[in-house]
Amino acid sequence: MTIQEWLDSTIYPDKPLLVRERLAELIYRNYGRLTVSGWGAMHSDGVYGWMGLEQEEALELIHLGGVIAGFKLVEGPIVEATLTTVMKAEWALKGSVG
Repeated sequence: MTIQEWLDSTIYPDKPLLVRERLAELIYRNYGRLTVSGWGAMHSDGVYGWMGLEQEEALELIHLGGVIAGFKLVEGPIVEATLTTVMKAEWALKGSVG
C-alpha cells in the first residue's frame, strides 16, 4: 500500500469517511500541524467550525501521524509532497484555501 492508497481508503469500516478527509480536518483544527502539543483549548472558528482538538481527536491525530511516519520510512520524501498536495486539495474543498 502506498501513502496515496492509504489516504484514499476509509478510516472506519462502518463510516464512509476517507482517511484524507479526517486527517485534513484534524491537521487544520490543530493549527496546520501534524504534531500534537495539547488538547482541550477549543474555540469556534474556521471552516470545520472549531479550532483545537479534544483529547480523543488529539490521540487520533497522534496515531495517524505514526502511520505517516511509517510511510516515510518506506516511501521517503514522496510522502511529504503527497501529504501536502492532498491536504491543500481537501482544505480547498472546504473553502479554506484559495
